[in-house]
Amino acid sequence: KLVFEIKENFQYEKLHLIFAVLSDKDAKKMLQIIWSITDNLIITESKSFRRYPYEKLYILAKKVKKEMKVGPPKIFKRKTISNSIDLAMKFSKENDLIC
Repeated sequence: KLVFEIKENFQYEKLHLIFAVLSDKDAKKMLQIIWSITDNLIITESKSFRRYPYEKLYILAKKVKKEMKVGPPKIFKRKTISNSIDLAMKFSKENDLIC
C-alpha cells in the first residue's frame, strides 16, 4: 500500500526512504516491496523496545539487494531517526522526496 500511495500521490525525481521496522514484522518482504521505488535507502531503528536493530536490518537489506540482483537503491545506516533525516536532507535536491 505504501508503494501505491507514494506513486499515486507524489511527484519526485528521487526517493530517499528512511526505513525502520519492528522486530515482529516481515522486514525482508517489506524491503523487497519498497525496492522498486527507492533511490537511497537509509536504515535506522525506532526507540521501541520491539525495534529491529539497525545493524541487523542493514545486513538484511544488503542481503535482499544481492538476492534481487538489482542496482539501486544505495543503502546507508544511521542509528537514530534524526541522523537519518539529516543524511536524507544532504542527499535531497529540490524535486526529491524524503519519506
